[in-house]
Amino acid sequence: MTLAALRGMDLRFRLLGSVVAVSDAAVVEVSGRKPRALLAVLALSAGRVVPADTLIDVLWGENPPGSARAGLHSYVSTLRRTLGEGTIQRRPAGYELTVPPTDVDVHEFAALVTQARQDLAAGRFGVAERGLEAALALWRGTPLGGVSGEWAERERDRLQQQRQAAVEDRMEAQLRLGQGPRLIAELSGLVAEDPLRERPRAQLMIALYQAGRQAEALAAYEAGRRLLIEELGVEPSPEFQAVHGRILRGEVPAPVAEVEVPVAVVVPQPRTDAAPQQLPSDLPDFTGRDQQVDRLVQRLTADTSSTKISVIAGQPGAGKSSLAIHVAYLVREQYPDGQLYVNLRGVHSSSLDPAEVLARFLRSLGVPPQAVPESLEERADLYRTRLSDRRVLVLLDDAADERHVRHLLPGGPGCAVLVTSRRRLPALAGAAHVDLEVFPQTEATALLEQLIGAERIAQDPAAAAEIAQLCGHLALAVRITGARLAARPQWPLRLLATRLRERHQLLDELSAGDLEVRGSLLLSYEGLEEADRHALRLLGWLGTMEFASWFVAPLLDLTVSATERILERLADSYLLDTILVDAAGSPRYQLHDLTRAFAVERAEAEKTRQDATAALERVIHCAVTMIDEATARMPRKHRHAHQRPAPLACPGPGHDGPAGGRPRRLVRRRARGVRGAGGAGQRTGPGDVLDQPGRGAVLVGVHRPQPVRPVVADAFGRVAGRGPGRRRSQQGLAVRGAGPAAAGAGPVRRSRRLLQPRAGDLRGPGRRERARADQAGAGQRAAGARRAQ
Repeated sequence: MTLAALRGMDLRFRLLGSVVAVSDAAVVEVSGRKPRALLAVLALSAGRVVPADTLIDVLWGENPPGSARAGLHSYVSTLRRTLGEGTIQRRPAGYELTVPPTDVDVHEFAALVTQARQDLAAGRFGVAERGLEAALALWRGTPLGGVSGEWAERERDRLQQQRQAAVEDRMEAQLRLGQGPRLIAELSGLVAEDPLRERPRAQLMIALYQAGRQAEALAAYEAGRRLLIEELGVEPSPEFQAVHGRILRGEVPAPVAEVEVPVAVVVPQPRTDAAPQQLPSDLPDFTGRDQQVDRLVQRLTADTSSTKISVIAGQPGAGKSSLAIHVAYLVREQYPDGQLYVNLRGVHSSSLDPAEVLARFLRSLGVPPQAVPESLEERADLYRTRLSDRRVLVLLDDAADERHVRHLLPGGPGCAVLVTSRRRLPALAGAAHVDLEVFPQTEATALLEQLIGAERIAQDPAAAAEIAQLCGHLALAVRITGARLAARPQWPLRLLATRLRERHQLLDELSAGDLEVRGSLLLSYEGLEEADRHALRLLGWLGTMEFASWFVAPLLDLTVSATERILERLADSYLLDTILVDAAGSPRYQLHDLTRAFAVERAEAEKTRQDATAALERVIHCAVTMIDEATARMPRKHRHAHQRPAPLACPGPGHDGPAGGRPRRLVRRRARGVRGAGGAGQRTGPGDVLDQPGRGAVLVGVHRPQPVRPVVADAFGRVAGRGPGRRRSQQGLAVRGAGPAAAGAGPVRRSRRLLQPRAGDLRGPGRRERARADQAGAGQRAAGARRAQ
């Protein structure tokens, strides 16, 4: 059956036989051993998150390959294509099959058996019999058919035992109804399958007794007792002996006539006299955030004439929810009428609808289910009415945007609202905003100390500080590393620090149980528009450099204005850090270390290296062209003596970024960008854009804000890895270009000393002499500059 045919249909999952999905009596086969196993694991935990580590263990066993996580993602994608995109959701800790448990036959079987046993205990034997028959009718053969492995065998055995117990319960109900004679054959077969199991043998004795075959019933007991003594060396259990005694005395309970006992359906009603207390547990090791805590407490305890609203926003894993819950516990005594909590799951594709949340809140506030209005607006009106004269704290965790929370805001002055979000919510009127950044070094190390103990920190404080730094001071990452170290007390801190330095496996190391940095970032990533995801993947290749929109525009092959909108959206989602606004008025951005590692990982998974190379070449071509243009506008005395090459064409739909400002400042700013992109390009292998004569000199000469010596060294390093036939000429161009730069570096002696070691590196007729002349020119310009000053 195709995916198109499945749309709009309710899927049900069958595990009590072959693993399949069904919809309107149509069977959806899942091909492939591992996809079937993955579906089986998720279906057995329907509605609950299954950790990624558990899924990997099931699919690959104790020794999974290094590509296991990528393989898991591929199998999940396969299932989504088969079952529909919304069926399996990615969660921070793993994956979830988002269907009610009753849509899985295993859970439906368990629910029917539980209800039937309650009926059996209450003497409703006929009802119990029908319920157990309905449960057993769900079985279509050996459970988990088509799935192999240790996990499958273990689960298969567990399910078979549950079925056997249900069969015996059905026999119990039927015997109480006097149906023993027709059960003798079935019970005899059960005894033959498992001769040492006492319950079916006892039921066979009662069935024989009801059929008037008392001697055979007693013989069945003696045969069972003899087998137990011979095989296990034990006497029968007291329960088995009691059945034997009742048959000997003729005290077997007489069958009862089936009487339909009406069963009242009791719908539990919420208590109307109890204040809701829905806050999750506070972290016992909550650390730091003193300024944010003080600000939020003051806000939530202030005497105001309107509802107090505070929004905590920050990047994935910064600790927004932990901070909100901690503050809520600090102020809850100010709200004696209760605390309401909901995880809105804003970045999930299955985020909660405000109407659903309002229905939940209204029931918690004492509104009977049948009195909850149908429409969103009516529910919001009733919600505000209920809270108008109460003091209630509402915690709305993980909101998608302002529209996600507006209907959930109370109207009375006695209430307060705490909102957490991965996006800024500037349009939420009257809200106080707290931007939660990563920990400072001291607080990150303090959290690690809370998790593993001060003694281990004292043994190697340098390694502890390095671990916090390698975690990017991100609360979630520090908590994960602390959990791993706490679970491995024999590990020295230096070992984990060494493993975290391996950038290609950094995100693999930052995973523990249901905590995972990659999963947290993936939720934000999947909530982005495709253009923003594409941009984030490419930005990962820029490394640690900071950048502005005019620099990123050729990377994305967009105009500067379009690029600015994308960067602003990424910054609003806390996937970009805004560093500063430069002298030209352009915001400068940077990726957090862990976000960059994630972006590179997604780029390698979703794009080819050639795509990244082409994007970086566009950046370097365009930036070098702008350097040439700006150099041409510099005052004549600051221009370089070499012949300026023809400008490179800037690719893409055009450059509409800032072109004004002082030429020397513009050259310096854009040259810094080329230097960073060149460093990033070394990882991907773009073409030798800087090989054209003179551009290496420009790159050196414009680095005036930095000491000139490291700039020259950087230029040499940039060409050091090229072919031996070209390396000398490139270094020579760097030295020649450094002459004008050295003119502003300070005293004459320092300018000459700067270039002295490099002049000898030139080879070829006339090159050494031109370098010597540049040295002299550098000294003369430096002296002239000092006189002018």
